[in-house]
Amino acid sequence: MAVLEEWDDYVAILKELEPYQAKMAALNNKAKAQLAKGGQSNTSPYIKSAPLSRSKSAPPGFGAVGEGAADEDIVSSFALKQTLEPNLYTKDKKLKENIKDRLIKIAEDFYDKLDIDLPLVDIVITGSIANYNWSKYSDIDLHLLLDFRDVNEDTELVKSFFGEAKTNWNRTHEILIDGYEVEIYLQDINEEHHSSGVYSLLKDEWMIEPVREEFAIEDNQVNKKAASFIKEIDAVESTLNNERSEEAYGDADRLKEKIMKYRRSGLERGGAFSVENLVFKYLRRSEDMGRLLDLKRQAYDDIMSLEEE
Repeated sequence: MAVLEEWDDYVAILKELEPYQAKMAALNNKAKAQLAKGGQSNTSPYIKSAPLSRSKSAPPGFGAVGEGAADEDIVSSFALKQTLEPNLYTKDKKLKENIKDRLIKIAEDFYDKLDIDLPLVDIVITGSIANYNWSKYSDIDLHLLLDFRDVNEDTELVKSFFGEAKTNWNRTHEILIDGYEVEIYLQDINEEHHSSGVYSLLKDEWMIEPVREEFAIEDNQVNKKAASFIKEIDAVESTLNNERSEEAYGDADRLKEKIMKYRRSGLERGGAFSVENLVFKYLRRSEDMGRLLDLKRQAYDDIMSLEEE
């Protein structure tokens, strides 16, 4: 069994949070019951007046409540390129040596700080940067593969621990490789991962080599669904601004899960170029997905804060 330096502290903190998590679950269940009955007259998502102001991170073109055309710059970024990113790959589709070595160093530095007493299964890059749909919006998705069961039999707890670790690292670092930001992920080898391009850094070869296949971007469907999600994020922001923090937290949590489930269904059915995955990419590239996560964190902080009497 692997030893994690802060594992016991992490488990203890989770136990302290259990009463709060139970409270949030009760609030979520209450909200779901209200939605099933038709909702209340002035609670999200049945707010009487939609927010008229847009967040700074909102993509231009959607307007106050998700109206109008999408940001054409983002939509056009989904188009396929003729080659893999030439600054990262050689003409024979191998990752350039200096870039491979630097990414391995970044991954190992991060992993060493976790103080986990077991070897990595592999280090890979995936996502659009490992495919023909790379663009200026792409990140270098650096995945560290290991068997979560080797850490602890409670793999969901391990997943949460690693999720916090990678979030903290990504939040406090901004490492750029040829202009592309490096994003760290810890991936369980037992969890299904949908990708049409995966490059192993340790083996220096493609595990799944991408194939350039033309596809038609369903602009209207992507625009319409992205606008719908952005409108829901606006509603969460409005709820939080109206100082209904617990409601905003529950709404943000449910909306995040809804978006992630929507994306997963698209990846399983249609792959990386499905409407669902392109909608998710739009929300990331417009920074609205990040805005939703920030709203959830802010709502949590507001709930847990005490004002000075």
